[in-house]
Amino acid sequence: MFSVRRSRALRSRALVGVVVVGSLLGLTSVTSVASADVPAGQTVVGTVVRAFVEHAGEHDAGAQTDFGAPVTYIDPVVGASVRVPTRALAGVPVGATVKVRVGAEVADAPATTDHLAPAQQVLSASVVAPATPPTAPTTPAVTDSVSIAMVVPAGATQDTTSLSTVVGQVSGPVTQFWAQQSNGAIQVGVADTHDWGSVPVAEDCSDPTALWDDVAGRIGFVPGPGKHLMLYLPRNAPGCAYGLAEIGAGLHAGGYLYVTDTVTSVIAHELGHNFGLLHSGATECQGAVEGGTCQVDEYGDLYDVMGASWTEVGSLNAAQSARLGLLPAAQVMALSPSAPGGTYTVDALSGTTGTRAIRLNAANGRVYYLEYRPPSGQDVYLGDPNRNFLRLQPGVLLHRVETGSAADSAMLLDGTPSGGADYASDAQAALVPGVPVPVAGRDFTVTLQAASASAATVVVSTAADAYLRTVGSSVVRTAGDPSVYLVSGSTKYPVGDMATVMALSPLGAVTFVPQQYLDGRTLGQPMSRVVQGPDGTMYFLDAGIRLPFSSCAQVVDYGASCSSPVTLQQAQINAFYPGPPITPLYRTTSGKTFYVAAGAKREVADDSALVQAGLPTVGVTLLESGLGYLPYGVPVTRDGVVLRNRTTGAVTVSAGGAFTTVPEGIRAATALASLPVRSLDDAGLRQLTTSVLPAPLVKEAVGQTVYLLTGQGKRQVTTATMVSPSTPTVNAAFLGYIPDAGTLDAGTFLKGSANGTVAVLDGGLFRPVSTWSDLVALSGGNRAPAILSIDQRLADLLPTGPTQLGPGALVVSPHSATVYLVNGRTQLVPVASFATTAELGATRLVRVGDDVLAAYTVQTSAISTAIDCAGSQYLGLGGRLYPVGPDMIPVFGLSYLGLDPAVCSALPTATRGLARFLRAASGTIYYVDAGTKRPIGAFGTYLTLGGTGANTIQVSDFALSLIPTGAAAS
Repeated sequence: MFSVRRSRALRSRALVGVVVVGSLLGLTSVTSVASADVPAGQTVVGTVVRAFVEHAGEHDAGAQTDFGAPVTYIDPVVGASVRVPTRALAGVPVGATVKVRVGAEVADAPATTDHLAPAQQVLSASVVAPATPPTAPTTPAVTDSVSIAMVVPAGATQDTTSLSTVVGQVSGPVTQFWAQQSNGAIQVGVADTHDWGSVPVAEDCSDPTALWDDVAGRIGFVPGPGKHLMLYLPRNAPGCAYGLAEIGAGLHAGGYLYVTDTVTSVIAHELGHNFGLLHSGATECQGAVEGGTCQVDEYGDLYDVMGASWTEVGSLNAAQSARLGLLPAAQVMALSPSAPGGTYTVDALSGTTGTRAIRLNAANGRVYYLEYRPPSGQDVYLGDPNRNFLRLQPGVLLHRVETGSAADSAMLLDGTPSGGADYASDAQAALVPGVPVPVAGRDFTVTLQAASASAATVVVSTAADAYLRTVGSSVVRTAGDPSVYLVSGSTKYPVGDMATVMALSPLGAVTFVPQQYLDGRTLGQPMSRVVQGPDGTMYFLDAGIRLPFSSCAQVVDYGASCSSPVTLQQAQINAFYPGPPITPLYRTTSGKTFYVAAGAKREVADDSALVQAGLPTVGVTLLESGLGYLPYGVPVTRDGVVLRNRTTGAVTVSAGGAFTTVPEGIRAATALASLPVRSLDDAGLRQLTTSVLPAPLVKEAVGQTVYLLTGQGKRQVTTATMVSPSTPTVNAAFLGYIPDAGTLDAGTFLKGSANGTVAVLDGGLFRPVSTWSDLVALSGGNRAPAILSIDQRLADLLPTGPTQLGPGALVVSPHSATVYLVNGRTQLVPVASFATTAELGATRLVRVGDDVLAAYTVQTSAISTAIDCAGSQYLGLGGRLYPVGPDMIPVFGLSYLGLDPAVCSALPTATRGLARFLRAASGTIYYVDAGTKRPIGAFGTYLTLGGTGANTIQVSDFALSLIPTGAAAS
């Protein structure tokens, strides 16, 4: 094959007529008009697009600097496209929508040698939406329509190419090529044309997106599935590539492209990019098909239209055809290394029937294609020296599918690599008859047997075939069945898991054998770690070691039986290294320890737990996977440890033979933090009977005393209303690990150490108090209430209840017009009129949520100015509570509404008691007697009745209206 160099140079004899074309990767539609003009720090949201800047000659300055380096744009829906460094968005697929904050401009090769607008730094980026797959065309007659415009960019001059020449190429050989390669699935048609001078533009090629968009706007081109806009630019236009094209998200995605030549290869190549193809490259390695010292040419597959453009356009290679979904599955023979190989006939790739390719699916996930190119059909030029001036060989070619390359989607490999220092000048790529070619690290070996004018015969040997030639492994399977067996004598024992397969490695790797090999053997029981030798000795197998059992009872402990063992031949037993006797205690290289008994494995907390249980502390050390077949039993634990679940992280306290699972906050914030922590497996911990302590409120199981756990110790809760009747219980041993810290008495409030919120502990709920006024009211007017600060981790575990309102406050929710007066801690009293609460001195109105009000019960009676607080009567007058003495009760004859004493404590109280004489705002003085108010007509009467300034109370008209009026006093 021709020489492959990173500089893209061809051998001297291949330079004539060879051009290297360019492509813009990943675009679906570009709507921007400028680039690299976004202020640093601004955020841009748009589609990710990528481009390869390619050149007409390998000596072009840009061709020496941008090999394999795509350029990347962010194309917003509105506004300018922005070029960014490709590496900044390397993991983001083209067509995805991203949100990017850009920085300053970057001086890179595309800007300095390819004359593109500068890139801008990416300060941060996130994916907003994935790429949208293209929509299949709905008109099968023309699947891909091309709008053609002859355009002169800024700084260029029109050349002599005619519109008819360009149209003729597109509608003629280009259309025929893609129709033939797709078996009619791709039908290209010219939609509309625009000659020189009809589309004036002001842009140059430094921002191809702006150039395309300007032309699209002028001619009315609307991007969409199956719609292509092709610009023809004058040859050698300053700053313009030989060709650029968007890479579509898939076949029929449509897109933009421009060319500066009319040869079939370049136009077909750029349309191939629109269809979703990257380049077809070539790799030349020294003395090997792959690996070692290699040189890669991004365009080196000269057989393929997606390689370097020249005068001939051969068949689309099998890898690229499969990428587009154009290679029917019925025309592909797929092979894997685990299946037997064989002899296969490969028909001409340029045909439409038979087996046109062999797909080799390597074990590492790589995919290869074998194809045959005789000089026929689209590849007929290979047999004409006048047309095939590059001296490309007809024959069987090997391609590798590229999935991690940003430049190529297919790679031609050299089937006859040269081992000398001049390996890069080896021009031969086709397989030579009779010469084995290893593929994918010898997953496959391909040998060409013969070739005719229409087909080639190849022998493909797989890795499975190679295994059949090896001797000595006892661990086998067939190609058609993944089941693995250990063969011992005439018996085959099924091996059920990979850990056991690995344990049997001294007997050899898994070997593929014919089905007949297994069919001649008797099926035994499933293979286990417990086996028997010819002399009757029972062994445990692990890590390439055989450990003898001391008794059949011990065999039973390990889940097996001496009566029906897996029996190995002596040579197989001898393949394992002799180890010490197996023991009930099984330590593992992963750090875990198990005690094996009664067919189960019991994980051990620590050696102290073994001692406490009276179990041995001496054991063997093997792989944890050796016990993978045994179920978990109850762990071996001890009092005074915390058991942490390796899977969930949950912690369980072992105390007094009981197990209590607690939140990590309780463990870390209390004296439990001093207990040692031992990690155990989830499956073992599930065997324990545990109780759950979700919050730091606990009840002693025997005495029913309730405690609040704090960082200083446990505080006895002395008020039953503080806790819930369902408070979980723990034993005395658990509480014994936490010292006493006094009591938590009525009237004591709580707060977290890292949060200023003060709360009432009510029914086990942490009910926050919103204001200092509410706090004072709740504490009975005490302006220095008792507040206990507890570790924030403990406070966070107390379930939060509704807000605790202050007695005497007025509250209303956004969804109800009813106002309530807070009566104590649990009740609400409806307020019919603010005039009533004004007389009582309840003036603070608080807006609360519906959930807060729902936590209270509502009295049926509305609030009154006459109230009773625990046997003490008051009458609200003018914003104060006047105590009603025994002598005044019959005088006023009032009915009193019973309220919580905390309400009376929270409201203003008068310094004197209630008196008979009430002065109205008008100056009229009333004498109250027998439940009525009697106006006093003369000052003398007032004095005669005993009225003085000290026993006369100024009242509102509203307060007077609540007392019936009687006859004038005399």
